Amino acid sequence: MVEEPRYGPGKRAVSEYREESERLQLAPGWHWPAPPSYPDIVDGHPMKHEINMGRVDAAWFWHCTWARTYLAATDPSARDAALAEVMKLRQSAYYRWGLDALERGWRDKVLDEVSSGDTKSFRQIIGLNCPENAESAA
Repeated sequence: MVEEPRYGPGKRAVSEYREESERLQLAPGWHWPAPPSYPDIVDGHPMKHEINMGRVDAAWFWHCTWARTYLAATDPSARDAALAEVMKLRQSAYYRWGLDALERGWRDKVLDEVSSGDTKSFRQIIGLNCPENAESAA
């Protein structure tokens, strides 16, 4: 059996990002920004990117859109619909490939808190790591 490589060129990460962005639906009013830059040369040195990095980045952006929508929602049905999407983080590329076991456990704790109505930790994570709105994501 041939083992898949762990690292690849930037163009592979861009392709992964595009594939994942075609698969995921963002929250209403949001749009996909251009894929991040995945350079092959940094400061004159060759650079490789972990396989699935593009998928992880796209899945995190997708999650951010639903998280921001959830936190901003005033209509209970819109809030519930956004929460359902937020909870899908556990099935995402971000969760699968972007987190190790310890980080998944911590993220599960935060998601469990959110599902029970406690948004303090979640609000902090999203506030520090996600674009504020669709315009700031461009």
